[in-house]
Amino acid sequence: MADSKQFAIVVWNASDLHVFRPDWTVSQCNEWFEQNQKHLQDRLVEVGWSVIEDLLGNDEETEVK
Repeated sequence: MADSKQFAIVVWNASDLHVFRPDWTVSQCNEWFEQNQKHLQDRLVEVGWSVIEDLLGNDEETEVK
C-alpha cells in the first residue's frame, strides 16, 4: 500500500518547553529538543500505536466506507 497522506502530526517548539522551564532561554529550549527529539519521537509513536489500537478495538463493528 502506497502512503499518500500523513495524519496526526505533532510539532513541539521552545515555547512548549518554556512552560516547564520558564528560566531557560529559547536557545536552551531548542538545544534540549535537539538533544532529546529522538526520545520524544519514539515515545509519541509508541503512544500513538496504543491509541490507534484502542480506537480500533472500540469500533470493531464499524467499517470505514
